Amino acid sequence: MASNAVANHARFAPLREKLSNGRVLLPGDNGYDDSLKRWSATCVKPAAAVAQPRTVHEVSEAVKFATANNIAFNVKGGGHSTSQASSAPSPEGMIIDLALMRDVSVDPERQTVSFQGGCLWRDVDDALWKHGLATVGGTVSHTGVGGLILHGGFGMLTGVHGLTIDCLVSCEVVLADGSIVTASEEENPDLFWALRGAGSSFGVVTQFTSRAFPQGGVWAGVMGFSVDKLPAVVDFINTWAETNDGTQAMGVSFAHLPPEPNQPGDSPREPALVCNVVHVGPDPETQGPEFFAPLLKLEPIMRQVSPMPYPMVNKLGDEAFFPQGRRYQFGGANFTAPLTLSTVEAIRDGFWGFTRAHPGAGTEGSICMLECTPNARARRVPASATAFNNRGNYYNVGIVWTWDDPGLDGEVRVYNRSFQRKVRALGYHDDEDRKDGVGRYINYLSSDAVAAEVAFGSNADRLREIKAKYDPTNVFDKLWKLLSKIEER
Repeated sequence: MASNAVANHARFAPLREKLSNGRVLLPGDNGYDDSLKRWSATCVKPAAAVAQPRTVHEVSEAVKFATANNIAFNVKGGGHSTSQASSAPSPEGMIIDLALMRDVSVDPERQTVSFQGGCLWRDVDDALWKHGLATVGGTVSHTGVGGLILHGGFGMLTGVHGLTIDCLVSCEVVLADGSIVTASEEENPDLFWALRGAGSSFGVVTQFTSRAFPQGGVWAGVMGFSVDKLPAVVDFINTWAETNDGTQAMGVSFAHLPPEPNQPGDSPREPALVCNVVHVGPDPETQGPEFFAPLLKLEPIMRQVSPMPYPMVNKLGDEAFFPQGRRYQFGGANFTAPLTLSTVEAIRDGFWGFTRAHPGAGTEGSICMLECTPNARARRVPASATAFNNRGNYYNVGIVWTWDDPGLDGEVRVYNRSFQRKVRALGYHDDEDRKDGVGRYINYLSSDAVAAEVAFGSNADRLREIKAKYDPTNVFDKLWKLLSKIEER
């Protein structure tokens, strides 16, 4: 073992010299174990080295070192995915970790914000709020900026300003050969097109510049309802779909309430409907309660809604529903409105059926959310305008499984795959949308690889052409296979 450590040290010594401002962490170094931690414990994997550059030029050196020495690597921004794409591809591989690159710069006059690839959304939200501005960003504040933006990006402000990629002005990118380029509508526009949806397949984005918008306080919070209120909640989802003006968003989740005060943390938790609501438009203190009055009148068993600063709305679920360090698995599907009660009941039964089958396994922290995010603004952009094409008249279903026992990993993964298919078959019924988009939010992909056509539909062929131009040796080989064909699972 000692000789292996010495050999590993010698192997990465040249990279350590190149990263004089950053650092290279090897097994046994102070900080190495912490650098492997991820939001999901399922993504904690060993690496031969963790490179933590501080500048774009050091990122370039790390990429060139890895490719020159045939070392497979992955890039970590926020480390919030469950796909393991931000962990080392093997114990012999390395990670380029952008954790030391978290600078944010706001230009209030131009109403733009530039932020480095290692930022979390709370960094961006808080910096913009000082100037009365906001941009479309993550709904969980400890999510990294890169993954969300580069794969589409829905947020609380999507109904007003579109997706994160619709706000994007430019990207600074390190390509597979180590070159540093700018991608925008004016410079390398084909790369800019590809980055907006399939970005992690084309390079390391070290800095984003996005448009920002004047934003005041919001009315938002969480309400919990007993399960017998489901028919009324489904009715309100359908009303919301017909009447929202883009400033009202919500998520309706099958979940479990936290333990009662003074109860042990492993006490049984009651199943409930949890509704996250937000009004981001003018006069939210009046219009928020007015719009969501039908829910407020249902006598919620938990009610925590109030006026608040905009950044706070993206922090509400940070610890209550998505604490760091548990075992997680993402899943995703879609639904179209109007919903029938029988459809939602079938989704409910499939979700809670799995959690009830594993009492005491920690699965009660899982959620299945019908994401009622206004889509009219995002649908103004043609599906062919960016690589991302999940722009139809449908809504996302976000599934987050959580559990304690590593022995349950395989069972969760298998059930997640079948449950996603079931929800999609139950809730997604719009043949017209299928012509232009694939109805699949790729930020919810798990660890299963998918064909490019599954992820990007009719945009797949153009993506392959651009991939061959900017990354012909397939250095950035992610979940969707742009240079090889695979069958859909």
